[in-house]
Amino acid sequence: MLSAVLILLQLWSLQVVVVSKPTCQVHGDLIQTAHNLLRGLGEEFPDHCLPYNANITFPRSLISATAASQSQCPKALNALNETLWGAQLKFQNPGVPLGEGGVNWNPNGLEQFQGVCHRLIRQMSCMRNFGGSDVLTAYFSNVEAVLQQPESAACGWMALRRDLMRFLNSTLHKNRTCFIWRSSKRL
Repeated sequence: MLSAVLILLQLWSLQVVVVSKPTCQVHGDLIQTAHNLLRGLGEEFPDHCLPYNANITFPRSLISATAASQSQCPKALNALNETLWGAQLKFQNPGVPLGEGGVNWNPNGLEQFQGVCHRLIRQMSCMRNFGGSDVLTAYFSNVEAVLQQPESAACGWMALRRDLMRFLNSTLHKNRTCFIWRSSKRL
């Protein structure tokens, strides 16, 4: 009888190991740094870019979600991972045109943001097994379409920056319990 109980306990513990998923350790301070770097890149969203808002609309469902409970953290982390992954691809290929005809951003700040973004993506590498979001795929396709047009490319970059700042700010405030914090200051 005792050996049967031990066998059942061993089988149950194996099942728990197989079913459980790794937990990502994402630093909220790093997300705050990414947000601050984006904010410090340069000017606000310019009025002459407003006509492109209809073409580039960040999914409201990812910004206006209610505060997450611990059980909703995987969904919030997945949205963060997919958003940063998509943004990183845009910033790397073909690159952000700086200066005349492009955006007037601080190149050092942009490089620092890309480094922080890369670190956050590495922290969320355990999220890579989850499926992609159709709403984010559509969003980044729309961004790409605007970036491909020489007359609208700068506005596309500005819209991407604006949307990332809104998303990161919302994520920090509504999902702060999903992250680990190095400092005692949590917003």
